[in-house]
Amino acid sequence: IISDNYKYLDSCVYISGYNFYQAVRYCHGKKQEGTMSYINELEKLCEELECKFIPDCSLKEYNTFKIGGNCKVLISVNSTASVSSLVKFMKKNNVKFTVIGRGSNILVPDEGYDGVVLFFGHDFAYTALRGNMIECEAGTLLAYACVFAQQNGLMGMEKLFGIPGTVGG
Repeated sequence: IISDNYKYLDSCVYISGYNFYQAVRYCHGKKQEGTMSYINELEKLCEELECKFIPDCSLKEYNTFKIGGNCKVLISVNSTASVSSLVKFMKKNNVKFTVIGRGSNILVPDEGYDGVVLFFGHDFAYTALRGNMIECEAGTLLAYACVFAQQNGLMGMEKLFGIPGTVGG
């Protein structure tokens, strides 16, 4: 559950995946001021980064339970460089944000989320074999990683096959 007492999605978030050598922890939830100005600036930044910018987005389409209200803005990120730029912008401008993967096992309140949601989807699903190890980005489905391991003669991931979700959570 990415929620702080089931009311808001602004609890601590962990990002992991390819090109992130360690999980990066963000705790946030400060009050936002000058909402319209940061939204306009954020939209321009998303255009520059070629990230999809969706204002007043229903989060029902971004979680497996198909529940919850809208967020102020949803941004579908497309690279680690865009994530870095967006997080720097939001921290600099004191913008409340959270991160979701493909939305399995998260609860979104009916009131929605009064902030920006960074969505890690299909663009973060790179998977490669490195010797006897699998390297996966955060958006790789667990089921795909299991099949990839089996196809490459690796064992140990069989128990994870039926778990919905992604490597990054």
